[in-house]
Amino acid sequence: MTVPEWCKVGEWIFEVTQKKFHRIKALNFFDRRPVVTWDDQGDGYIGSCGIQHLRPARMLPWTKEDGPLAMKLKYKGAFAVASMCNHAKDGWEYAIVQNGSLIHVTMADIAENGVQLDGSPCGVLEAVE
Repeated sequence: MTVPEWCKVGEWIFEVTQKKFHRIKALNFFDRRPVVTWDDQGDGYIGSCGIQHLRPARMLPWTKEDGPLAMKLKYKGAFAVASMCNHAKDGWEYAIVQNGSLIHVTMADIAENGVQLDGSPCGVLEAVE
């Protein structure tokens, strides 16, 4: 049995039955059936019936209305502190202090390369039909 193209380790998915988003941590096979795991407790689905309950998800960047004003996060794998600011030229973005350096990144960049310390995404997740 093959898995859908969108079902890859690291990708966000939407679990239809529980109406929750998850990030795939492992994709294995057991008795020729796919096993999709999304947390350290081993929660996930086995087989084609289980995968039918999953949908791909996509990350949308935060806007100034729905993003936090400040947060601790991992940005490109390293710990950082971010604060939302209005950059006159480019609009709303985040100022990030990481390893003693200050950088400014777009909302799209932080959505793609950041993750909050509790594992939550740095953006808005949306199920794709």
